[in-house]
Amino acid sequence: IANKIGTPSSLAVLFVFATNIPWLLLTSFVFRAIRMKDQRAQGIALGTVCHGLGVARAFQVSELCGTYAVIGMSLMGIISGILLPILIIAFVL
Repeated sequence: IANKIGTPSSLAVLFVFATNIPWLLLTSFVFRAIRMKDQRAQGIALGTVCHGLGVARAFQVSELCGTYAVIGMSLMGIISGILLPILIIAFVL
């Protein structure tokens, strides 16, 4: 995606890790604060926000949570891969 929109790949990787790690550290607190106990919802949240690191963390919680994290990460990848280039072309170029 980064190459398609004209951004250096290394910069994209930096931003992915810069957003993943803080959110991964905050997820337990956020889940407790909003009283989210459903492991399916936690898995989707971890997969979409924290990507691979979130999936690894979700599998530490349970297999159900990890399975939903994989689904969330996959859907985020598909949506990002299709919509992001379209939005960049439509609004930036």
